[in-house]
Amino acid sequence: MNKYLLSILALTTYTSVLAQKTNQPLKDSLKVNAPIVKEKYLDEIVVSASRGTETRDKVPSTISLVNKKQIESQMAVSPNLGELLARVPGMAVASNRTSNFGQTLRGRGLLVMIDGIPQSTPLRNGGMDVKTIDPGVLERIEVVKGATAIYGNGADGGLINYITKNPDVTKKFGSTTSLSTGGSLVNLRESMGGRISQQVYGKLNKFSYVASGMYEKTGVNRDANGSILPPRYGLGENQAYNTFGKLAYEFNNKHSVDVMYNFYSNRQKTNYVVLPGVPGSSPATAQEGIAPGVPEGTPHNHNAQIHYGAKELYANTSLDVNLYLQDFYTIYFWSPTFKNGGQSTIKSNKKGARFNLNTPYSIGGFADGSITYGVDFLNDVTSQYLIDGRVWAPEMNMKNLAPYMQLKTTVLKDFVLKGGLRFENIGVDVPDYTTLITINQTTGKETGGVAVNGGKLNYNAWVFNAGLRYTRFQEFNPYFSYSQGFTINELGRILRTAQSNYLQNLQPEAILINNYELGFNSRLNNNLSFSAAGYISTSKLGANTKELNGVYYVLRAPEEIYGFEVVADYKFNNKLQAGISYDYIEGKVDENNDGTFEKYLPGNRIMPQKFTTYIEYSPINKWSMKMQWLYTADRERFQPNATTGAYGYAERPVSSINVLNFSTFYTVNPKAKISLGVENLLNNDYYTINSQWENDAYLYQKGNGIKATVSLILNL
Repeated sequence: MNKYLLSILALTTYTSVLAQKTNQPLKDSLKVNAPIVKEKYLDEIVVSASRGTETRDKVPSTISLVNKKQIESQMAVSPNLGELLARVPGMAVASNRTSNFGQTLRGRGLLVMIDGIPQSTPLRNGGMDVKTIDPGVLERIEVVKGATAIYGNGADGGLINYITKNPDVTKKFGSTTSLSTGGSLVNLRESMGGRISQQVYGKLNKFSYVASGMYEKTGVNRDANGSILPPRYGLGENQAYNTFGKLAYEFNNKHSVDVMYNFYSNRQKTNYVVLPGVPGSSPATAQEGIAPGVPEGTPHNHNAQIHYGAKELYANTSLDVNLYLQDFYTIYFWSPTFKNGGQSTIKSNKKGARFNLNTPYSIGGFADGSITYGVDFLNDVTSQYLIDGRVWAPEMNMKNLAPYMQLKTTVLKDFVLKGGLRFENIGVDVPDYTTLITINQTTGKETGGVAVNGGKLNYNAWVFNAGLRYTRFQEFNPYFSYSQGFTINELGRILRTAQSNYLQNLQPEAILINNYELGFNSRLNNNLSFSAAGYISTSKLGANTKELNGVYYVLRAPEEIYGFEVVADYKFNNKLQAGISYDYIEGKVDENNDGTFEKYLPGNRIMPQKFTTYIEYSPINKWSMKMQWLYTADRERFQPNATTGAYGYAERPVSSINVLNFSTFYTVNPKAKISLGVENLLNNDYYTINSQWENDAYLYQKGNGIKATVSLILNL
């Protein structure tokens, strides 16, 4: 246990991406063009960690914030949200695909949300929840790390909340037009792509609005040698659309209502097919041809929300009511694994309501704080069918009713104590179904065809959290926290490989995760900022995927994950600043359930050590440049089978990757700005992390070679 305690005591960071600092009220700080006001490093507004508005220095947990400027800087290089999030400490490196499968948060699954609307499909995780919105409509991204149940099922490693833009109320009408184009600098042929987006915003009397539309088309992606990357899950030859709108009405200074809607679609229309490679030897390649089936991708992801806010209802109590829905549909590649071939899809329809009350209180001059309480309701209907209607994972109808309460107290001005509890009451209805017949592509053996009697599964659990932060000194701002997460682990995967006729025999128990964390933030002379955090995450039931005779199943065994994160940022002067971050994470599983964690967790769960750094220089006010470097170390924890020489699922050794990106912005005048972004500036030839551990001949792919993007941004 000593090494785990050392991990907790190790000083680490929880953010290499810092939000814009502002000491304005929340309403003003979320304006699209709100001015940046210099102030203390920690005074950054967050809403995801506690279901209420507060500054990060009052939250006893690890949060990373990606602000609008950082989003724009990444978009100059690539609009892929997975690549942006890969630089957040605790997040695994992106796969260079439309899928974010394997991009875990601190070694566990994550819950992705848009303005609090869940995008993830934990009942049947399809790995398509990170790339669900245009980053151009985001104000910021909040990443809460460590198991949490504050938004319900699925956040066993933490959560990511995409916060969309609010209207700019300083003018009646404003607009932003963005145009960009780019392609491979190794071989430009067929690689050129383009993107156009248009946003309008403003305020008319008591109404404020923001609306945008985006269209993007990418060319083929090429590796460092100029070869076309295979199209499976590929980011090349994609066509994406996004429509976003938010309309707000302020009745008075105490009552307001706003409506948000976002539509996102991304499909791949390719003239290439995949030629398999040899893992560890040669990459998968692309060859001209037409794949059977329909184009893969996400035909639609609809999100809508109505929010009503009221202040000072009674005893200064505020009320927030959110009604929301999500309609998600994605299509995967055609596969001969299914008898007679086929394409799988995931459909998920969510409807939910959140009722949130906040009552402040004060106890003399000794303590003051607030109590947040309410109830959440979610109905999630998720299924995995083939295009032709065959059932792979049946329609799972989940209903979740969860009352909760959170207490926040500031004692003697400097000690912030938080604690809360939530009761998860979940029922899942599963119909009668027959498992799909699949074929092992190596042995030709057929499995499936099992008739399963449906029924109802019930899950009930109390989950807790508690934390303490000391805020007196900005030079040393320490905290400790304990939190629990609750997730129904991959019920769909369990159901689609059922070997029993009875639902109750499948042992679909939920996972309860315990997360322990110790960290601090430090700010010295308003130039140097430093933060660190160490953590341990444990669970009696695990979520490790195993493979046996071509069938993938979930190993229900105890797990223990531990690690630490460190980040430092230094501002040399008004023209030059730099920063670094370091990530270490490791995990083990007790496969024999004998109390000894004897085996390491595989690559789809645990990322290699990660190191990032950046340097930003502005020689003049109108011109800025930024270099970003990402490096991951080797990870080799497993040996091949002594008889066959084959590695187990996700157990292949992983070699380091080394990628340098560059972006620069030049302001022509107050209404026009141009940018240049270069990905993989040194044109390094490498295999992506995912492709190395997957041991899949069709997915053993290289990363992008050097490519450039030029953009023009016009403001009126």
